Amino acid sequence: MSLGRQCCNRLSGREGPPAPETKCKTGAGSGSPAGGEPELNHGLPRAERLFALVTTLDSRRGKRPAELARDLGVHRSTIHRDLLALQGLGIGIVSGPEGYRLLRGAYAPPLQFTVSEIIALRLAATAPPVNSDTPFAPALKRALAKIETLGSKQTGAVSARMEGRMRVELQSSAQYGPVRKLFVALERALLNQRRVAVEYQALADSTPQPRTLDPYALFFRRHGWYLAAFCYEADKVLTFKLVRFHSVEPTGDRFHYPDDFSLEDYLAPTWELIHGDTTFVRVRFAPRLAPLIREQQRHPTQQLEDQPDGSILLTVEANPEELSWWVLGFGPEAEVLEPPELRQRMKDVAAALLEVYRGA
Repeated sequence: MSLGRQCCNRLSGREGPPAPETKCKTGAGSGSPAGGEPELNHGLPRAERLFALVTTLDSRRGKRPAELARDLGVHRSTIHRDLLALQGLGIGIVSGPEGYRLLRGAYAPPLQFTVSEIIALRLAATAPPVNSDTPFAPALKRALAKIETLGSKQTGAVSARMEGRMRVELQSSAQYGPVRKLFVALERALLNQRRVAVEYQALADSTPQPRTLDPYALFFRRHGWYLAAFCYEADKVLTFKLVRFHSVEPTGDRFHYPDDFSLEDYLAPTWELIHGDTTFVRVRFAPRLAPLIREQQRHPTQQLEDQPDGSILLTVEANPEELSWWVLGFGPEAEVLEPPELRQRMKDVAAALLEVYRGA
């Protein structure tokens, strides 16, 4: 028996040659098939019929040849030949008690991207946090090229023309080239839930210190990439700046990702990155800065109060030390009102700055 006949028999679920196609006889002047056969759709090109067959088979419920023949307006023998043709094209087809269906993952409908969708994807993929010298950059470049091939020539032309006119300018000040391999190692450890032994040099350390970490999340904030990980030496979750890692080695141990950990919840109490004791802080901003403060939602606990003189009061629950660095950036146009300890700290910083510049 030939291979083609074997394939056809396997698809049809029976031994022996496929049944010959029955010629359609119509009653005189009736225009309807004789013998109760379904009306044949001879006008549908074979390519379109095959595509329609694939779409029909791409469902959870199988369909018998008689159902397929009725849906597509052809004889069952034509269905058998079409099934064989699809199998020859490499499309997996399985049969079961309910009939034929596609093998899971054997077919994906074609994707269509609009100009707006490709521009949005290009903006996301070319943003500096992921497209600078991070390990994500090469993969993003390949993915974007694949996506753009799915659009029309007109879509690609418009997208390319807009490349220099729309851009995300969120700059990363860190250089990840020297730690690229460590970046990749941490990413893999995170994905595979593998514990790592690292050497990490915090800002206050004069030399790298050994630590054992369970990586929970990688995230970009402000100007750099960070890792949130459970640190066995500190016995709690800490934030680590990626460029400060000196070595990363898997220990071979697998860790359980905690069900109650959420990166959003972990970062929520911080003003930027620092965890620690929080307190309510009130800051008055000069009228000139009021529109700037009003248009930003900097923190989930933030509350704003407009003042009669045009100034604005910001009340927020945050780490006072971290918040003070931000307030200092506004100079004399931002005044800490509460708590008293932070107000005194700002006075001390102002006095120290005065001493620095007194002889200038």
